[in-house]
Amino acid sequence: MKDTTGSTYDKYVALYKSYHADNQGGRTVGYSGRSVLKQLGAIQKIAREVDAKTMLDYGCGRGEQYQWRNFPVGKTSIPSLAEYFDIKSISLFDPAVPEHMSKPDGTYDLVICTDVLEHVHESDIPGVLREIIGFAKKGVFLSIACYKAGTTLPNGENAHITIRNKIWWTNQIAQAKAQEPSVRVDVVLKYKIRFHKRFKIKWSKQFTVS
Repeated sequence: MKDTTGSTYDKYVALYKSYHADNQGGRTVGYSGRSVLKQLGAIQKIAREVDAKTMLDYGCGRGEQYQWRNFPVGKTSIPSLAEYFDIKSISLFDPAVPEHMSKPDGTYDLVICTDVLEHVHESDIPGVLREIIGFAKKGVFLSIACYKAGTTLPNGENAHITIRNKIWWTNQIAQAKAQEPSVRVDVVLKYKIRFHKRFKIKWSKQFTVS
């Protein structure tokens, strides 16, 4: 599996390590992992369709969502995300969070990466995508924001450092997927236009890269 580390990659991992360190001491601001909740239906769908029993959350943040029990989803309540997805084993990886920073071993039926790739520098996208797809046996789910973030990094940069369109992302994913042509890759691109601090429009595009 290709090593994703390098000067740019390491620089931004260090910035996120600093960000997480600044948010310790009882604070729960940012990157808890709860953004995965916005994609539950799409993840459940691909998990069922590829018959996934093992899953890796690549870029899981603090991963707090996997500790929740009996929490509401829509009009119902679910015991846990593992049960909702019908997954027997969920592994977590995030290079900026100490408890999840060890690189995973082996492969997984399904790999999800939600609201992560827009935080990766453009020069590192090919290597990170190859790594994500390389961890997958059957399927990959990617959720990518195509707009500026409301937060900044410790160096003053906007947290969403790679904002590109569908054509660019499709080409990047297709090139990375060439190494594992049998792996299904489902993608959700999220867009937002803010006309006023109280008025914004959100929409998304979902597609499969074959």
